[in-house]
Amino acid sequence: MRRLAFATLLIVLIPGGVATAQEWRFFHGGTGTRWRAAHGIHGHTEDCRTAACDDSDWERGNLDSSIGYRVGAERQWLGTDRLHAITGVDLSVVATEFNLSQRDLWVFIPSFVAGVETRYGRGALGVLTGVGSAWTDDGRTRPARSAEIRVDLLTNDEGGIRLNVRQSRIGPVRLRERGVLVHVRGAGQAGASRWDCELFAGASRPGRGPGRSLDLGNAPLHKYGLHRIRGGGAQRIGLTFTASAHESRRRTDFLGTGGNLRGKTIPSVGITWDRRFDLGPLVILRAGGGVEVADWSDPHELLVDGAASLEAGIAAAAVATVSASVPITPAVRLIVGVDQLHWLGTGLAERRVILGAGLSL
Repeated sequence: MRRLAFATLLIVLIPGGVATAQEWRFFHGGTGTRWRAAHGIHGHTEDCRTAACDDSDWERGNLDSSIGYRVGAERQWLGTDRLHAITGVDLSVVATEFNLSQRDLWVFIPSFVAGVETRYGRGALGVLTGVGSAWTDDGRTRPARSAEIRVDLLTNDEGGIRLNVRQSRIGPVRLRERGVLVHVRGAGQAGASRWDCELFAGASRPGRGPGRSLDLGNAPLHKYGLHRIRGGGAQRIGLTFTASAHESRRRTDFLGTGGNLRGKTIPSVGITWDRRFDLGPLVILRAGGGVEVADWSDPHELLVDGAASLEAGIAAAAVATVSASVPITPAVRLIVGVDQLHWLGTGLAERRVILGAGLSL
């Protein structure tokens, strides 16, 4: 997928304002997206790269199911701490493509949202509806409306983790987004914590570093990490989950249809260790490594080794990581990082450049 820079920058813009607004709640995170065609067959059913085919795909929702991102801000109104109204604005950014031509497409969906939320202890349940519009990077527009249910895990007074499912109508087309987000509010003092979480968006660069590209192109990704802090904060042990929307650069046949650029979202889980180095009063550097395991199974020539397709299956990778962070509030920090992976067995090299935020739990 192309045009990653604008979308990834959007992921970190809204959390940057958290220090100046006590009553607002800010959130951002990754989503898994699934398009449902209004009529006809959904998928790559023919090799057609004309403007008329793109128009047909847009009108009926024959778009690639992949990954996306969301940022937003909301405010509590009326009611009590236990039950209250919520209003806010958010922006969904969806990475997709026209299924027939397989041309890349970004869909931007700004929305006004409102609903109710009930909070009990360290958890909250919300039901919301939204209205807005869908805009694409090639100039298409559509009205949009949505319904959403979400669960907040309130880890401290400043924020926590949000799980949500949103069903949107974009004209006659349906889009479902399942999200994992970080939400923060205020700029209060953070207590001593043994846990933190991180959430990133970014780009994968296959073939960068020691190893091969296997004819994979650059891909968007999102990554989550949960870390246990040890040794007074000097070391961390973490569990990570990454979803990368990989796509081959080589055209092959797909279920009897030619011209296919095979794509698949690759989920991976990892275990990491890193160590902290203070670079002055504000900047913290962390460096370390670990291992990831992913399911690369695909019968449709996702990975190509020379003239032949490569069957990968479950594979492990050695990982080296480095990141730099600066604080936004005592419990929230902005992070930029690089992960270098070498996938054992296939020899695939993968470099990830990531931007995101961390939250002390």
